[in-house]
Amino acid sequence: MHSSLNIFSTEILLIIFVETDISTLLSLSNTCKNFRRIAAVCLADKFKEQNVGLNLTFEQEHKWRSNLTMKFDHVNEENGNFVFKPKEVDTRLIYYHSAIIKNPNICRISLNNVKIDSTNELQHKINEPTDDTNLLQKSVGFPIKIRNRICQKIQHVYRTGNGCSHLKVPFGFTYSVVVPPDGIKSRAGERWITPLSFECPPSFFYPNEATVHRFFMSIINYKPIITKKQLTEKIAIPNVSQKQHVSFQQQDSPIQQPILRQVSQIENQERKKFMISTKWTRGPRR
Repeated sequence: MHSSLNIFSTEILLIIFVETDISTLLSLSNTCKNFRRIAAVCLADKFKEQNVGLNLTFEQEHKWRSNLTMKFDHVNEENGNFVFKPKEVDTRLIYYHSAIIKNPNICRISLNNVKIDSTNELQHKINEPTDDTNLLQKSVGFPIKIRNRICQKIQHVYRTGNGCSHLKVPFGFTYSVVVPPDGIKSRAGERWITPLSFECPPSFFYPNEATVHRFFMSIINYKPIITKKQLTEKIAIPNVSQKQHVSFQQQDSPIQQPILRQVSQIENQERKKFMISTKWTRGPRR
């Protein structure tokens, strides 16, 4: 007797999955590809019904901090990613570009309006993201040097899911950079940032990878970064003695070798004559 849910058709599974909450759907997504596909459809409906969105926190130099609320907008049909857009239209963030100031960054992303069942509350607090959980493992900086253009910052996080404890999940943040007129600027290098969208796959909401496991995986996958300066230093000759040695070897030829050998023999003979002459000039031994 089969006890697997795979014996049911897609329509019946869809009816079952609709009755579950968000945390259960995320757990079902880790079961198999078929469940992942059905759970993604149900997750999109849950996000729309419950008005689930994202809270993004921006900061620069730990001074200028801004909060932004984004709502679920639609599902990208090409790749199945969830697309979030700002809740308020024409949201503007003011940051500054300078050679001595770091770029602004996204330091925190969390879910909002997440509703869970009381029976699954404990499991949700332990394994699934809540309103207090930061979905980022480190801050993500984005450049603002480019003027009057739409930019996209693509980064990744590591999650546990899909049969992998080191799942690399990409996400993208799209924004526009505008330089205000001179009469409105508060200081040099001011930029007006308008967030446009935030795109991520459903696996972005999987449980975070353990910190210890991520640390060891970073050591295993470590690749040293070789700069152009280091590369040129390796190719160049390190000291002057090697340069002289190489130039001497390049100048010597098969024709010059016998001549150099004769010169050395003549020098040895002259040295012997000089030693004999100095011996007799000193006088006999006493």
